[in-house]
Amino acid sequence: MKTKGYYFFRTLCVMVFLPLAFIVIYPFLYVVLPETAERLADLPRDLALFVLGEAVIVPLCGVWFYFRVRRNLSKQGVQAACDVL
Repeated sequence: MKTKGYYFFRTLCVMVFLPLAFIVIYPFLYVVLPETAERLADLPRDLALFVLGEAVIVPLCGVWFYFRVRRNLSKQGVQAACDVL
C-alpha cells in the first residue's frame, strides 16, 4: 500500500475507533465515578466535545505524519541519487 493511502486509512480508522471506544468506555467510567462527579458528567456534551476535538486533531496529525514521511523519503531518494553519482 502506498504511503498516502496507508496514512489515510490509519487516520480514518482512528477517527472511527476513538468515538466508538468513548461511547463504550464512558458509561463504565460513569458508574465508577463518585456521586459528586456523576452530577457533572454529561455524556452527550462530553462526546460532542471529544468528537469535535478529534475532527480537528486527528486529521492534522495524519497530514503531519504523511508530510514527515514524505520528506524523509525524499531525503533518502536524494541520498541514493548522490550515492550513484
